[in-house]
Amino acid sequence: MPTKDLEDSYVPFQCMILAYSNRFSVEGVSTAQYYILDTLNKQGPKNNKRTR
Repeated sequence: MPTKDLEDSYVPFQCMILAYSNRFSVEGVSTAQYYILDTLNKQGPKNNKRTR
């Protein structure tokens, strides 16, 4: 696939992903924080215990 075709396909895809992410925008919560909270919600609580 030529580079120009790839770029032309990528830009609309990137816009779609950003629009999807912004649907979940909650004041004071960044997109990264949202994804972390969503992962915790799906996988359950985690702990911070380190093994030595």
